[in-house]
Amino acid sequence: MKLYALCYLAGKFEPGKIYTEKEVNELLGCWHTFGDPATLRRELYQCRFIDREKSGASYWLEKIQPDPEALEKQYG
Repeated sequence: MKLYALCYLAGKFEPGKIYTEKEVNELLGCWHTFGDPATLRRELYQCRFIDREKSGASYWLEKIQPDPEALEKQYG
């Protein structure tokens, strides 16, 4: 179920746009009630919905989005 929520949140990112960490947190804050955008940001990155610079200064939507069902099999 978590992966489908991440898929939903990834759909709120604009393809090709570069986001700062603050912008990612603000975007996520508009679309969840979890109260911890940093955790959601990390989960989106770890599951390859978004990518980032090594420094974490910039984030962007991955061009090819992972399949939640395949991720479910991988991460259980």
